[in-house]
Amino acid sequence: MEEKFHKDLGGDYFYCYSRRCAFFIRAMGIFYEEIGEHPTTGSVYTKFHKTKKLNEILKLWDDIKYRFDNMSDDGTVVKDYGQNRR
Repeated sequence: MEEKFHKDLGGDYFYCYSRRCAFFIRAMGIFYEEIGEHPTTGSVYTKFHKTKKLNEILKLWDDIKYRFDNMSDDGTVVKDYGQNRR
């Protein structure tokens, strides 16, 4: 039985519309196929080939993506900033 991809909408590629998520995936050693623009909405996406490693990275991203929302770039915690309550 084949494992279901974490954010599967079908196809061989994962289209990432979150800049932060795309940077995280790239920092984990996955290279993108292309950066493009959605033809209807104009939203910028980063296209990654689906792999088991990418699947595990996306699971990790879901666990930690809001952890640093209330922190500025220099590491200072800012009260009531961002989406820190999820």
